[in-house]
Amino acid sequence: MSSLRPLPAVLAAAIACSTPVCCVECQQPVFQDPFGQAYQRLLQSSDLEAKPSEPFLIKLDYQLYDLEGNPSVKGTAERAWGQIAEPHTFIRSSTLQMDESAPEEKLIQQHTRESYLVHQALNAIVHPLPYSNRRFDFILRRSQQTVDNLAMHCLSLEHAGKEPPGVVYYCSDESGELQAMLGEGPFITRRSDFKKFGDRQVPWEINIAYRGKPAITAHVTQLDALPPVDKATVAGPTAGGLLLDHDSDTEAQTTYGNGMTAGSPTYPFAARLTHATGLVVLTAIVTKTGSVTGVDVVSSASPALSKAAIDAAKKWLYAPYRFKGQPIDADTTITVDFSLSGP
Repeated sequence: MSSLRPLPAVLAAAIACSTPVCCVECQQPVFQDPFGQAYQRLLQSSDLEAKPSEPFLIKLDYQLYDLEGNPSVKGTAERAWGQIAEPHTFIRSSTLQMDESAPEEKLIQQHTRESYLVHQALNAIVHPLPYSNRRFDFILRRSQQTVDNLAMHCLSLEHAGKEPPGVVYYCSDESGELQAMLGEGPFITRRSDFKKFGDRQVPWEINIAYRGKPAITAHVTQLDALPPVDKATVAGPTAGGLLLDHDSDTEAQTTYGNGMTAGSPTYPFAARLTHATGLVVLTAIVTKTGSVTGVDVVSSASPALSKAAIDAAKKWLYAPYRFKGQPIDADTTITVDFSLSGP
């Protein structure tokens, strides 16, 4: 099984009922429904990009961990966002020097597990929940999940009219703040040490783990408001066609890649003998031509399954993502599920 999820998350599915957002239990407009109201509260209190929003500069230190959960690389990241002259994202470590104003070809070459996880950490701070400025076209469900032995109230979102690649749960405790996200991988993102920034609560500590092993931890070292400038002087939000950060205008005009041509990964014989099963999570780039490049392993049940998933993904072909009708390169997550009944 493979699943595609670009960054930013583009909400482009058909609406399953006549209301802007549907609640499974009541089939009423979400804005009149308690689940939808809870989602709106989470969005407004936790998302630094939910309009209206002031420009800001955020800096963080991060610790990367390898696939076995052992500490590996330390680095820093910086993001300046909003109506400013030079919006940017920088990532600096001994293994990665990324400046997203660089040419598109260089960004593709730098697309690795490290860059993927750093962006996941930034998104967990700045833009933790999906939304669309044009319309809401997903279905909300509620449930209870246990995170660190603590029962939390959670909302899950599913695209209306199409099968989701994997359910993500957005969970809050009695404080009402977005504390954790859980999803396919399996992964868990914990948000803690909240501090007020404007009218929003911002976590200064992020911990992302896959399969119970730490993948990255991040600590905010600086978060400051920036003075806005005239919109006429604002630089473009993306470098080339590679979408690495959420941008509402880009989101509204971008469509999903689909129509994948693929063969199933080969289940390694040694893995079958040892009964090795589980999910392999890959990060990759779907290019303008629909080919897959920049493949790296985010999480895996075993090295043998990793290789099989990578070998298969590199041969797959997608209808490319499009922005304003033109094909673009897009950052994507691919999940392959290996079971004894076949991948």
